[in-house]
Amino acid sequence: MAVHRAWTLPHRNPAPVPSALSTTQRHVDAEVDTIALPWPPGNPYASYQCKGWRQTGGCDPDGVREPLNDKGCSAAISGGLSGYCEFHDPVKNDTIHFMKMSCESLRAHVAFSCNMTFDTVMFHRHAAVYRHPWNLQGDPRSRGYLNSSAFDPTPHSVATRPPGQTWYADAVGDSPSRGIVVVVYEKALVPMYATLRYLRHDLNCTLPIEMWYRSDELSPHNNTVMASMLTLPAVHLREIRDPIATGFYVKPYVIFFSQFEQLLFL
Repeated sequence: MAVHRAWTLPHRNPAPVPSALSTTQRHVDAEVDTIALPWPPGNPYASYQCKGWRQTGGCDPDGVREPLNDKGCSAAISGGLSGYCEFHDPVKNDTIHFMKMSCESLRAHVAFSCNMTFDTVMFHRHAAVYRHPWNLQGDPRSRGYLNSSAFDPTPHSVATRPPGQTWYADAVGDSPSRGIVVVVYEKALVPMYATLRYLRHDLNCTLPIEMWYRSDELSPHNNTVMASMLTLPAVHLREIRDPIATGFYVKPYVIFFSQFEQLLFL
């Protein structure tokens, strides 16, 4: 008798898509303690073979099957459909339904294929042992990506902090553990200046502030507003150096690479 199990793609409600935003508007250098993991190396589902996309009706992944709309393992599955990716282990005679989704699980312009299933299923394991290198400069197309079949439960060994001097090198005692992180871009210069002045002069806030920017959006060397912000106490300029740190990726990038262990992101 065949065994059937299911793995569901989380349901989500459609959200409005922002438009006409800059790369930073479309919007962790702390080391992480080692996590004790119960997982073995490798992919526990490696023996399962993809059989393809199985479409269902009624916007319900458990709805009536629509076999005429089934797709192959490499076919693009777009938002607005319901169904699941079917995998089968011929030795165990076990069938698993991965990536179960309703019509509202994905936005209409988002697509995936059933061949991506194991990368999705194994992502949480890779995330638990991942250590971000401090410098990701270079062509993003030349970088390696996670391979679900090569999962290693040992935390990655990489340099998570830049070498040499840091902006807090002349501070008394250890590096500051608490502070404020902001991202500045052309349209936000004046509001950000007002915010920083309010923090320093009205609220008497003394927490150090990291002000991040992208050099392709702003030049700190000939910008009078940025120069004025840097005259405020304990405001430190930091550059976003990763070429793919644009859009919504800017926020996690600056939080990850901040020198603070506890921070307030504004």
